[in-house]
Amino acid sequence: MKKLIALLLALVMVMSLAACGGAKDSGEKTIAVIAKGETHAFWQAVKAGAEAAGAEKGYKVTFRGPTSESESEVPAQREMVQAALNDKSVKAIVLATIGLGFADELTAAYDKGLPVVEFDSGLYSGGADITEGKDPTIGSVATDNKAAAAVVAENFYAYLKTNGLAVNGYKVGIIQHDSTSTGIDRAEGFIEKIEELAKDMGLTNVFYIDMDVANMEEIFGAGEIDRLFINFPD
Repeated sequence: MKKLIALLLALVMVMSLAACGGAKDSGEKTIAVIAKGETHAFWQAVKAGAEAAGAEKGYKVTFRGPTSESESEVPAQREMVQAALNDKSVKAIVLATIGLGFADELTAAYDKGLPVVEFDSGLYSGGADITEGKDPTIGSVATDNKAAAAVVAENFYAYLKTNGLAVNGYKVGIIQHDSTSTGIDRAEGFIEKIEELAKDMGLTNVFYIDMDVANMEEIFGAGEIDRLFINFPD
């Protein structure tokens, strides 16, 4: 992950200089990284990689993110983006937004000549031109969630076959980690691959659990896992 972020930041830095017309800047040069969160190990790895790349290329890197990846944090994240847009030292933005709806900020970045790299999830839904031809993005780094889930399904099915569990009527219960596009794509990718590999396996309805809680302990305390087995005893 750190190497990936380092390469990404190197690209942003080159593009940011081009966007500035190659003019010399004696002031501070900053790359603003705005993430979906700050505390999770994933985002801590992103921060470490970004800061390492910044130090190597002579850029200051600021890293900000809300306390959680909940939709309720969108206003706070929007303020972070606007602060970066108003900071004259910022030469480029690496942006991982919670959901969509940042059209005004993206248009402002384009008008200011600030290149944006979308990270982790797309800023545009299905390639929609939500910024009326003013797209500031110069690249994207993200996981193909469907493809990643398909790999998990392949490994899972291989385990079932190896252990003699891939029998007719075997049911797979799927607990989707959240109701965002990321969670939906991962669930769909897993289901599609399992159905492809094992058409003779019975498949339960997808069972959803809302992960917008403080921790896994709260989920288990709420009895959601028990409900899965109650609703689908076989």
